[in-house]
Amino acid sequence: MGIGLCVEISANYEEARHTFRHCVELLGWQHEAHDIAGQSPAGDDLTIDIAWSPAPPDAPTLVLSSGLHGVEGFFGSAVQCAILNRLLFHEQLHLPELKLGEVRLLMMHGLNPYGFAWLRRMDADGIDLNRNFLLPGDDYRGSPAGYAALDPLLNPRSSAGWFDLFSVKLALAAARMGVRQLTQTIAAGQFDFPQGLFFGGNGPSQTQQILAANLPRWLASSSRVVHLDFHTGLGRAGEGKLLLDDALTESQRNFLIEYLDSGSFVENDGSDVNYQVRGSLGCWCAHQSRVSDYLYACAEFGTYPPLQVLAGLRAENREFHWGKANSTALSAAKERLRELFCPSEWSYDRRPLGLAEEWVEDVIFGLQQG
Repeated sequence: MGIGLCVEISANYEEARHTFRHCVELLGWQHEAHDIAGQSPAGDDLTIDIAWSPAPPDAPTLVLSSGLHGVEGFFGSAVQCAILNRLLFHEQLHLPELKLGEVRLLMMHGLNPYGFAWLRRMDADGIDLNRNFLLPGDDYRGSPAGYAALDPLLNPRSSAGWFDLFSVKLALAAARMGVRQLTQTIAAGQFDFPQGLFFGGNGPSQTQQILAANLPRWLASSSRVVHLDFHTGLGRAGEGKLLLDDALTESQRNFLIEYLDSGSFVENDGSDVNYQVRGSLGCWCAHQSRVSDYLYACAEFGTYPPLQVLAGLRAENREFHWGKANSTALSAAKERLRELFCPSEWSYDRRPLGLAEEWVEDVIFGLQQG
């Protein structure tokens, strides 16, 4: 039984960051805070916080990242703080010691602090950060065929009214295109509609610029990296899967099967659960890090049915752009978005946190085996 049973999910971004920083300070790890433009609702600065454990320069590295999609950061931050608390207080909690050995543990907390603080999936520039990490030679332009036709449905230029046929119209589009193709068209990433859902940006985001300037340094001389990037909102409620966005080498596949079992991961096959994304973090990190063996997985946990999640994203984005600032409708849409990506029942049903912690333990053990 893991520490996920006794770690509280934070009430807001400021509390999550404070808890993370406090644990890192107690452990004596290296810590950096990188500023992002803007302030939190409480008037605090916004930062991406990076911390890593002592290890030899060439040690294998486990990267744990949270909050790339802003409002999804509540769960990922809780996972990170659970691991930190396990390292600090295993005796008091009557839990087995989590031994890092010569494995470096690198944590990236709140990669989209603006979205985390303001309950948005996008950053301050309206960018979906997991569509922003284009590889060299790929231009920030273009959209999937069919997105333009769906734009009026996905991104209406008005505040919400009393009568909305979104669900009906989306069902008709699914019947016409097929669910898989519709999902791919909507969510793959688009670069033509700046106020629309899944917008990848007009250039590198603030977050990408910070990672580009520092990622190789944080990884030191490590020749092997496993990266778990925590997300929520996709898949069956309460279940977790490791979604892979790049082709596996034989040794990487064997690692996953041996230490996490074959049912824990889904390869990039264009399925409804693991659709293909343009500009995702994983492929970019593998390229930017210059590490020869970089295994990235989106550690995804399901929450609510896909239609409810998409409707919630649409409603919040609609009120943000076309509703009244600080309105009751906008506040309600934001709180609904938080619930969709971090269900209130997770405050007492700790199975998702427990599974995430098991993955971390298993990867650390696997990396220790060489």
